[in-house]
Amino acid sequence: MSTIKTLIVTPAPKSSWRWITGHFLDKRFEWTFRFLDTASSLKRVIRAFRLHDRLSRYDVVISFDYFVSFGICARFFLSRAKTKHICYSFNRSRRVLQSGIAVFDRLINRIFGRADLFVVHSRHERELFHRMHEIPFEKLRFSHFAISVPKGKSNLFSQFDLPYVCLIGRNNRDVETFVAALSDLDVAGVVITNAETPDKNSVPDNIHVYRDLAMADCVDCLRHAIANVVLVKDADRGAGHITAVLAMLLGKPQIVSDVTPLQDYFIDGQHGIGVPVGDVSAVRAAIRTLLNDPVQSGTFGVNARRYAERWFGEQREARQLEFLVAAVLAGDAIPACDPEWEQAVLAPRTVEA
Repeated sequence: MSTIKTLIVTPAPKSSWRWITGHFLDKRFEWTFRFLDTASSLKRVIRAFRLHDRLSRYDVVISFDYFVSFGICARFFLSRAKTKHICYSFNRSRRVLQSGIAVFDRLINRIFGRADLFVVHSRHERELFHRMHEIPFEKLRFSHFAISVPKGKSNLFSQFDLPYVCLIGRNNRDVETFVAALSDLDVAGVVITNAETPDKNSVPDNIHVYRDLAMADCVDCLRHAIANVVLVKDADRGAGHITAVLAMLLGKPQIVSDVTPLQDYFIDGQHGIGVPVGDVSAVRAAIRTLLNDPVQSGTFGVNARRYAERWFGEQREARQLEFLVAAVLAGDAIPACDPEWEQAVLAPRTVEA
């Protein structure tokens, strides 16, 4: 194979994911990008399905996002092209494609079944999508979400009046528990979201609500916070991987809902404090612990940064993807997760449990 013609399809803006090509060691890759640039789930399916590209001209198509991936799968399902297809960063953050009508759901599952590999960002999601769409486990690979700290400039939070903890994110965030936990503490709370809850006029004076801030502002918020708080309502939807990884790279201690999707990133007692879902008292106690013990808080932050730099870097993610593409093209069996991380991190934790 002289070149490996690769198409990347993503709903993100045009700057996204070009970085990954620079980390590939195999120079045979020839890259084509298609940016759908839409937030609508239905439009993602339609635009992916109606791509002008003749998909059979590529050796591999890598689609980002659940709905984009379904559109590409449907295109392959009908065209019967032999091109390999990897559904990358496959996750459930919105409604899912299930009708409750058996015949339609079987068809949806058959369409998804056209893909050669699904890359998810937690071990829990392997189980979830196996149950949800009957995807065979051998087609489901857990690979850590990775990111580098964005370089945009912001000073929005540098002169904040009070020490604060922050909760940042859109999907599945338990803002109510965060607000309640801070109701009688002498520390501020910052919420960055796009939802209408909470209403700025209904929260205590020490809670500051921002909506739809730029990534640079979110990074500035994390940089100046005492701790990053990732509270989710359940384990079945988005679990704050982006915020958690960014905060760890910035050396911030974490207070994290003790749910399985986040346990692949956060280690309770090493990177911060785990709390049960919806437990206001536990969140309040965790915040007090970090406030009252700055030495322990600093140790959590150092541990978090070292861990993130070891396992969640962009270069490492690119190497993982390069390995997965080569394995799919060769028809090789693919391990369920990164064997190096499994041996170094997961195996010792399993023995301790």
